[in-house]
Amino acid sequence: MDLNAIQKALRDQHLDGWLFYDHHHRDPIAYRILGLDEHSFVSRRWFYFIPATGEPRKLVHRIESLKLDPLPGSARAYSSWQELERELETLLTGAGSDLEGQTFKLTDPAGGRLLGLRADMTPQAARIAARHFADQPVVRLCYLGTVLRTRPDSLGGSRAPRQVGCEIFGEASLSADLEILRLMLQTLRLAGIKTGHLDLGHVGIYRAFAARLGLDAEAENAVFDILQRKSQPDLRDFAAARRLAPSSLAGLAALMELHGDVTVLQRARRTLDLGDAAVADALAAVDQAATELKRLAPDVPLHIDLAELRGYRYQTGLVFAAFVPGHGREVARGGRYDGVGSEFGQARPATGFSADLNELLRLGQ
Repeated sequence: MDLNAIQKALRDQHLDGWLFYDHHHRDPIAYRILGLDEHSFVSRRWFYFIPATGEPRKLVHRIESLKLDPLPGSARAYSSWQELERELETLLTGAGSDLEGQTFKLTDPAGGRLLGLRADMTPQAARIAARHFADQPVVRLCYLGTVLRTRPDSLGGSRAPRQVGCEIFGEASLSADLEILRLMLQTLRLAGIKTGHLDLGHVGIYRAFAARLGLDAEAENAVFDILQRKSQPDLRDFAAARRLAPSSLAGLAALMELHGDVTVLQRARRTLDLGDAAVADALAAVDQAATELKRLAPDVPLHIDLAELRGYRYQTGLVFAAFVPGHGREVARGGRYDGVGSEFGQARPATGFSADLNELLRLGQ
């Protein structure tokens, strides 16, 4: 199987991914594409999802847990129908897979089923939007609920935050992102919080540069880590180890230096390849969002970071976060994550924000 070629074709066709599925050898095409043994014994359903970017994911029955071992990617197992449905949701939802390591799991002593405690409210909101409001082109939802995580999502954070947030499903325009930004600022004000500064970025720029390189999942994870650390020496070492021309990584090297006040956007226009429509559109979106934020909160400092990849594995566009003085982590964050709901039969564009209400009330006192 040529994973790089498949993922490049998915990106070229603007597809989120390709789900392979078989039961009793009913899909011979899947076996030929994936390079699996067409004569092997199969009595249980298996699923293999190749995302347009990132690591493939497998789902197999516990009785035939080794079925997809020849293929790259992380693996999950199921036994019951209920567990199959839940694991399929995790397989197909970027947000769900990102939360996999934060989800507490336990075995139901009554039925032996594997259960997972809610680690984030967003997947549940996406399910509600897809199943209960499928006939509405645009859905606006807000939520408040307690979640439980195996570890905090930032140093010093809570493992049991009371998560509050808003989501807009079905609206792809920048106006939806700006609406969410306004709601986030209003929420902070209602909580009595004086915002220290706002962070603004766009994962689409990184995605555009990474797509050109055609990296496999392991290499993409390595580059992702390098950009988060903003380490130019490590990027040069990566290029040397992969025998890549330094010029092929020039865009990523430039991203590491593009952070600061709004003048960063002027430098970005001079530095980055604006012939790439994805890069130009992303910069335009950041510029428009920055202008709107200056209108809404003229006294709040705005920090632009084009290498900020918060939530990269499932977010697709603008990303933003709010910080307060004397508090070392964000108090609210959000961004765009188009394609949510595909596991429920209705993929939609989406954007939203969330915060820990307990933390807001404590900081607002």
